Amino acid sequence: GPKVIEFDPLTFLNDPDGEYTVKSLHGGKEIQIEGKIKTLKINSVNEHAVIDASKLDAEEIIFLGGMNGGAKVILGKKLRKLVLRDINDKSTLDASACEIAEIVLTGAVNSRSTVKLHAPKGSVEIFGEINDHSQIEITAPGGTVLFKSRGDAIINDSRLEIVAKDLELRGAINGLEAQLTVTLTKDGSLKFRRLNGEVRLNWRKADTGDPMPRIDAGEVGSRAHFNMVPALKK
Repeated sequence: GPKVIEFDPLTFLNDPDGEYTVKSLHGGKEIQIEGKIKTLKINSVNEHAVIDASKLDAEEIIFLGGMNGGAKVILGKKLRKLVLRDINDKSTLDASACEIAEIVLTGAVNSRSTVKLHAPKGSVEIFGEINDHSQIEITAPGGTVLFKSRGDAIINDSRLEIVAKDLELRGAINGLEAQLTVTLTKDGSLKFRRLNGEVRLNWRKADTGDPMPRIDAGEVGSRAHFNMVPALKK
């Protein structure tokens, strides 16, 4: 049969070794993508446009452009690799139901946007800043999460919930309302560089019976808070 069937709003792909590119979406356009593809590439998603790829089987999904203006993308199947760019203006990337081996966020997350990532035994690398009351949820209980700063700051006035075996924050965390809740699994580690302003970083063990994780604490400002809280599971 044909490798691509487009019947608005559904795009059905049948090309397990091939590649398909989604054109830029605008003006509240909503599409569904199903079937099988090796590589899905997505141009910019704008102005409340929606892509539902929760039923798509793919090896990798690569964003060629950003998400803007309340756009939304939903992913739901296993992936080998996910590459993201900027996510802005109350946009949402929901991959909480998608098991991913490798996640790379090359851009920033801004303006009350929401990102949910799931890499149970994988790696998550974030190169851009998290700004302006955005919310990040990362679940990687057997994996590593690394925030790589291109500048001095990595997080500004945003909320993050992270479950990981190993978490490293290589830049400063700033703001009056920045808050991080970190859950470390067995034999895990936490390393951070600096907490400024009134930042709150609360960490806990996943299970009260787990050994103490390795903690490499950086500079904690006079008004910032770095605390251990009760374990997630007793």
